[in-house]
Amino acid sequence: MLVDKLAALLAAPALALADLSGPWPPGALAIPSVAALLLPAVRDRLVRLARTVITYTAIVLLPRSPAEVIDLLYRGCRRDRVPLLRRDLVCTARELRKELEHPAGHSTDPDPRMSQGTFTFLFSLDDPAQWKPRRTAISSATPAMTARAHADTTAFVPPPGHRDLYRDLTAHTLGSAFRIVFGRPPTTEELHRLRPGIDDINDMVKNRSLRPRDDLRQRTWHETSRLIDAHLDDPRFLFHADPHFAALDHGARIDVAGADLLQSITVQTADLFGHMLLLRHEHPAAFDHDIDAAILETLRLHPLSDSLFRTPDQGNPWLASLVMVHRHNWPEPDRFCPTRWRHTPRRALAVYSAGPRTCPSFKVSEIIATRMLHDLHQRGIRITPHPRLRHERTFYFGLPATITHHGTPSAHRPPRLPTARLWARRYAARTLFMARKREIW
Repeated sequence: MLVDKLAALLAAPALALADLSGPWPPGALAIPSVAALLLPAVRDRLVRLARTVITYTAIVLLPRSPAEVIDLLYRGCRRDRVPLLRRDLVCTARELRKELEHPAGHSTDPDPRMSQGTFTFLFSLDDPAQWKPRRTAISSATPAMTARAHADTTAFVPPPGHRDLYRDLTAHTLGSAFRIVFGRPPTTEELHRLRPGIDDINDMVKNRSLRPRDDLRQRTWHETSRLIDAHLDDPRFLFHADPHFAALDHGARIDVAGADLLQSITVQTADLFGHMLLLRHEHPAAFDHDIDAAILETLRLHPLSDSLFRTPDQGNPWLASLVMVHRHNWPEPDRFCPTRWRHTPRRALAVYSAGPRTCPSFKVSEIIATRMLHDLHQRGIRITPHPRLRHERTFYFGLPATITHHGTPSAHRPPRLPTARLWARRYAARTLFMARKREIW
């Protein structure tokens, strides 16, 4: 493994100075025995330090996401865990699942405003007395959520032309999430009050913004509160007469509806469908033949979350690159090959987390994304991504594409590609975000 060779090279001078193996003067026989005991610990500490310096220096300097950099450095690692200075790097899906299925511990996010703001996501709660009631309420509503996702017939029909398709995706998926939660189509005013805060949270999570916009998030929070109060007695409401939801306090109800469902369904579905579009443009037959296997392979290559950080109650803190974990020990790991899922259980994926903290909206997102793809096929709508667009997890620069209806070309000018200023802003936002979350030390 390249990073271990570099770490050993960096640590070699210090190890040479620390090697107290002799020669020793008469009467100092006790010193070599003490040195022999201390040297392995010193060597291990220095190698950890060198490995940590290499890893986080590359994360800061390279124009890639932290998960992609970790995958680049540790590709081919045969160990389940690699110790860094203050935490362990989880390298395999087996080890990650073992950690996630035991949710004791807490997240390593000292500044939740950077990703949550006025909302508190289910995954960020550490106290079981807080997250278990919310998980129970969502679990009780999951069958109804799935049924509503299947029954929703609102078609996805983006207008023709050259445009940033990602904004169309989030607008449509927010409408789908609203119909699932509240049982009716949203008004234009309701979408205008909900969307800015959701977009701001998405921008912070994906390092598009340097700081949160609390005014936008407060507007979304108050609108979610108003909608819940207005629909408590409405039988169309997803949690109507649900005793588990009724047992939650008002703030937890808003977090369940706003963060765990509206936000999660909107962003995850838009991201999943965006990745599906880009891969379908290159592999159309794979999606036409077996859409379920194609979705699993899409999630393996482009997980919707970048990294996971956790501090367990027992053992070392750990981090995991979901990009690396889902390419570890796979034949031809970088190739899009849905047929590999014919004999591989879905359990091999951990893109939605695992165990009691599994994302509550993962199945709904896949149902909505599948229907959206079907809508495009049925209406003869063709989406051609910008030829110079780099396929990356966060869609930081959007999804510039050309949309044609029944083969009719558009006369509009194609969208501009990212400028150097946007690249610099992205680098600054990503580095600041990691620093505030203490991910780089």
